[in-house]
Amino acid sequence: MGISVGGLASGIDTKTLIQQLISVERQPQLAVKRRQLEAVNAASAIGELTSLMATVQDKARELDSSDEVSVLSSTSSDEAVLTADVLGNARPGIFDITVTSLATSQKDRVRIGDSLTTEVDSGEYSIDVEGGEGAVSFELEAGASTLSDLVTAINAADAGVVATTIFDGSDYHLSVTARETGKRVSYGGNFANLNFTTTDSSKAEITIDGLKVSHDDNIIEDVVTGVTLNLSAVSPSVDGKQQSLTLQIEEDADATAENVKELVDAMNALAGKAKSLSRSSEDSAGVLAFDSSVRMMRSRLSDELVVPVQGGTGSTNILSMIGIGMDRYGSVTFDTTRFKEALAEDFDGTISLIANSQDGLAARMKTMADDYNLTDGVFTLRKSMYQKRSTDLGKRVNRMEERVLVVEERLKRQFAAMERMMAGMQQQQGALARL
Repeated sequence: MGISVGGLASGIDTKTLIQQLISVERQPQLAVKRRQLEAVNAASAIGELTSLMATVQDKARELDSSDEVSVLSSTSSDEAVLTADVLGNARPGIFDITVTSLATSQKDRVRIGDSLTTEVDSGEYSIDVEGGEGAVSFELEAGASTLSDLVTAINAADAGVVATTIFDGSDYHLSVTARETGKRVSYGGNFANLNFTTTDSSKAEITIDGLKVSHDDNIIEDVVTGVTLNLSAVSPSVDGKQQSLTLQIEEDADATAENVKELVDAMNALAGKAKSLSRSSEDSAGVLAFDSSVRMMRSRLSDELVVPVQGGTGSTNILSMIGIGMDRYGSVTFDTTRFKEALAEDFDGTISLIANSQDGLAARMKTMADDYNLTDGVFTLRKSMYQKRSTDLGKRVNRMEERVLVVEERLKRQFAAMERMMAGMQQQQGALARL
């Protein structure tokens, strides 16, 4: 049972007095709790910087090769005939192209009968598509060998062809079409008993800058580096002569600049948050105002923007030459106009400042992020330090509170004893007064 102290005998509000004395005893905890809160806030602030640093690294990884930085677009003078998809490893160029013919698939057709239930031969059938893994065979069982059953079996065999039927008003025809253009299809087994009419496959034929090119299908990926040609129709003819079209591959400066801007924006978000957290003035100070790791990071970020890039292409070797830098307020800046001008003046050199695998801006940001965010990184260790400090200070507060509780119990006992003594004295005084 706890000790009750009320001051009935002494007339003193001993409960309030004890609370006031204990409040004084707890005063030393305030400074420790304040330091603990500062450690908690500092750990949280380091966590914010770690997250922003990770975003910088993610954006840098998206731009660590020239294919990812540069964006090119294609323009066809006749999109009804040809369009093109451009990959990152393409280079600007202008091509004169004539589409002589399109690739087609082999088609085989044979009249079967006047009904889908017309019987065909039961037994084994085989289909062999050129360039495949060999002939594919299947069987029709006796009693389940109608035209409809044959179509179903062909499609289920996954032999590289698709089968259907065509009704001409009186008869049903089996039609088999190769899934891939430019491939020859041969048939075996009971197909030998069917008198197919065959429309042979053909290859796509184009002339590009005077060179004739043949391809199995109408999507051509290996003629122009980094460019996929999509053929839709043959080139139109004028006076019996097929007309050529012009395909132009050119830099998309706006899209390339936007790619780089995303990395710069991530860097600027990191720089801005670091500046805010480490601010120091006579009136106020940031959570990390006295944290050396943040000052070091801001200094390193500035250095990475001004130190010449080693191993770049051409004469462009300083990021400020392509519009990337840091202003006097500590913000990372990106001059889009200057960047586009640099692309026009020295495309490869400009791209290499970003994507150089050894020392480009992307490589530098990835390395810096590793130095700060890995298990033994600066921010990782610093956050761990603040968390440990918070834990240690919390334990210290608990020990101090334990001592306060001991004092509180002692005061309660002392005041209770005083109340009992005074109550006894009052009883004796009353008894003496009655004599």
